[in-house]
Amino acid sequence: MNQAGHIFAKDTRHLRWEIAISLALVIAYVVVVPAEWTQPLEGPTQMVRIQELRVLAGLLSVLMGVSWWILITRLVQSESLVGDRQWWITKPYEWSELLGSKLLFLAAFIGLPIVIAKAVTLAEAGFTPFAHLPGLGYSLIAIVAFLILPLLAIAAVTSTFGRATLTTLGVFVAFIALEALASVFVTGGFSVDWSEWIVLALLLAALCSGIGLQYACRKTWTARVILAAGLVLVCVATAVAGSSALVAMTYRQSGSPLQLSYNPDSKGSSFTQWAGRRLIGVSVPIHVSGIAAGTAVDLNAVQVTAEAADGRRWTSNWVPIWGARYRAEGDLSVAAPLPLQFDRSFFAAEQKKPVTLHLRFAVTELRAGTPYSVAMPKQDFTVPGFGICTPVDAGALGDYTDLSCRNALRQPSVTFVTVEWSNDPCGSVGSATSAPVAGEGWAGTMERNQANFGVNGVEEVGIQLSNNQQHLEGQQGDVPRHLCPGSPITFTPYSLSGRKEYDVTFENYQMPDMPPGYHFGD
Repeated sequence: MNQAGHIFAKDTRHLRWEIAISLALVIAYVVVVPAEWTQPLEGPTQMVRIQELRVLAGLLSVLMGVSWWILITRLVQSESLVGDRQWWITKPYEWSELLGSKLLFLAAFIGLPIVIAKAVTLAEAGFTPFAHLPGLGYSLIAIVAFLILPLLAIAAVTSTFGRATLTTLGVFVAFIALEALASVFVTGGFSVDWSEWIVLALLLAALCSGIGLQYACRKTWTARVILAAGLVLVCVATAVAGSSALVAMTYRQSGSPLQLSYNPDSKGSSFTQWAGRRLIGVSVPIHVSGIAAGTAVDLNAVQVTAEAADGRRWTSNWVPIWGARYRAEGDLSVAAPLPLQFDRSFFAAEQKKPVTLHLRFAVTELRAGTPYSVAMPKQDFTVPGFGICTPVDAGALGDYTDLSCRNALRQPSVTFVTVEWSNDPCGSVGSATSAPVAGEGWAGTMERNQANFGVNGVEEVGIQLSNNQQHLEGQQGDVPRHLCPGSPITFTPYSLSGRKEYDVTFENYQMPDMPPGYHFGD
C-alpha cells in the first residue's frame, strides 16, 4: 500500500467514531426528509406532522454541518501543519501523499455520502437520479467550494481545535460584516447573476492556493495572507456585482415599446419604511404598458436619480425589485407600487416638494413557451420541465385547496400557473352550477446556475395562487376556495428573451409626507 493509503487507513481507524456519527446523521436526514412527499398532504393533523418533520430535518442539517466541521478539523490537525515540532515530519511524509490522503478521506466520508443522499432523496421524490448527474455535480462543487474547502483551509492554518473554532467564527462574522457594508454602500443588494461564477472561481483559487502552499511548504503566515486576500476579493467581487458598469454590460439599453410611467390615477406615493440608517423607502405607483403579446417582463432592479428644483441631486445604488413580473395578457392596472430608496437628508429637505425622478430599470424579457394543461388529478402528477405536484387537502374533507410542487436540485424555469377555483365544496350542487373563479401565480426563476446547497436533492417550488380565499357572509375571516378534481390547470413556461435597460423620467413627482409618529432621529 502506498503512503497515502496508509495515512487514509490510519485516519479511518483514528476517527471511526466521528465518521460513524456523521454517517448516522446523514442517514437520519435521508429517512426524515422524504416523509413530506411520501405521506398524503391531507388534514391539519398530517400538515402539523409534516411541519414537525421539517423542523427535525432542519435540526439534522445543522448537526450534519457541525459533524463535518469537527471531522475535517480533527482530520487535518492529526498531522498539524503549523510549527516545526510535529512528529509526522520525521517519518517523513511526502506532502502530496499527505494531502492526497486527506482529500481521499473527505471524498469517501463526506462527498460520497452527500451524493448518495441527494440521489436517494431524488428517487424518493419521484425523480430519476441518473437524469440529473450534471446538476448533482454542480451542487457538489458548490458544497465543496463554500463548505468543505473553507473548513479544510482553516484547519490547515491553525494548530488546535479551539483556535480553528475561533477562526471559523471570526471569518463568518467578518464575511457578514463585509457583505453588509457592501450591500449598504456599494450594491444596494442587487447583483447580476453571472457574477456568481466569478465569485466561485476566486474562492476556489484562493482556497486551493492557500491549502496547497501550506501542505507543500508549511508557510503558515503566507497561507493565511492568501486566504485572507481571497476572502477580501470574494467580498469585493460580490460588492461590484451590482455596480453600474456590470449592470450596463448585462442589461443593454433598449428602444422596444415597453412603457413605465407614473400612475396619476393611484392614491399617490407613500412613505413605506426605513431602508437602513441612511435611506428612506418610498412606494411609488406605476403604470406598465407596451408588453408584446406572448411575452412577459420581470423588473429586476431600479436605480433612481432625484433632482430637486434647488439643484440638489442624489443617485441611489441599484436596488432589487421583488414580485414585479407582468404578462401582456395580464391585468396591468394592478401593478404593484414601485419601491424606491432616497437618502434621508435629501428626503428631509424635499418632503412635499416636486422633484424630477430619472429611473433606470434592469429588466429581464421573457418569451412564453408551449402551455401544458392537465385536469386536476387526485394524486401526484408530473409537469414536464417544471416538476412534480401534489394536491393539498388541508382539511381532509376531500377538497383540494392548494398545490405543493417540487423539482430536482433547483427551481424550475419561470412558469405561469393558472387554475379554476370553486367557491363551493367539490361534489356539491353548488360546485356544478356556480361559475369558476380564476386563480394564477408565478413560480420558478431565471437563475439557471442556482444550485441546491445541502444534502436534500429536492427543491420545493413555491406558488402563490391568487383568489385562493373567499369571504362568506356571517362568518369571521376568509375561508379557502377549492380545486376540484377535473378542473383545468395550465402551466406556461417562459424562457429568457433578453436583458434590457429602460430609462424613464417622472416629472414633477411630489415627495410624500412621513406618517405621524416617525421622525428622522429614529
